[in-house]
Amino acid sequence: MEIEWEHSFNEPLSWGNAAYDNFAKLQQELMTSKHNNIRVTITWDGRLGRTFLFLIMCLLDLASQHGKMLHITVPSKVYQYLNDMNFLEKPQFSITPGTEMRFRKLNDDEEVLLIAKEIVENIPVGLSPKLHEDMVSRIGEMFNNAREHANAKRVVGCRYTKPNKKYCFACYDTGRGIADNVRSFCGKDIPDMDALKWALKPYNSTVPNPVVPRGLGLELLKQFAEINTGEVRICTGHVLYTYNGKTKKARFFPLANSFMGTLFEMDINAYGGEYHYKGEK
Repeated sequence: MEIEWEHSFNEPLSWGNAAYDNFAKLQQELMTSKHNNIRVTITWDGRLGRTFLFLIMCLLDLASQHGKMLHITVPSKVYQYLNDMNFLEKPQFSITPGTEMRFRKLNDDEEVLLIAKEIVENIPVGLSPKLHEDMVSRIGEMFNNAREHANAKRVVGCRYTKPNKKYCFACYDTGRGIADNVRSFCGKDIPDMDALKWALKPYNSTVPNPVVPRGLGLELLKQFAEINTGEVRICTGHVLYTYNGKTKKARFFPLANSFMGTLFEMDINAYGGEYHYKGEK
């Protein structure tokens, strides 16, 4: 099929609030285009953050959901990195042992449990058996919430290590986003930021009478971020949410461009040591 549109993108995709806004801009430019067979070239040659490497590969799933075919071209050093990570051979599913970055689609409960266990077992700090079990459960809850309740056709998970010894994991879904889900549930036209704030409160849920109270998974991960001085981030719609475990502060940043789907990320500091509940031996 002939390429219908050659699109170049030269905005920084490294780190910080602006990078999330820039990626949302790229999503919007591609998915709202009248063209269906697109070659997008990432021409910015600065450092590309690993989160955005992950999201660039997720563009393939997002595009297919919108009936589009993407051909992605990246700078040579990024190409080599993706090749080393086995992304180029199988961009939709890569789980090669020994690589730094793991990338997997989550299609059912079994796969969610597998990746949640894999994430927790590879956290480079010690966890007590009870905390280990609860971390698997809560991370699985975060992934399942995306898969089941965001009307997502695709949910992708990955884990990776940053050069500064931060261990990270991420979950991205191609669903309609948290804000739209909350608006549909409440029947009110409320701003994205207010909708996300509502969704992040413990026990709030867009699922009628849930068997398991919602929001508790995020609370445990925030508590772990506090004792580990890590960070939690959620990006959806016109909002980027961050929770800094060191300062114990949550912040909501407005985005000029609407981020399609929902991204959940967590950074864990690889300090070593043992973590357990208070009073647990």
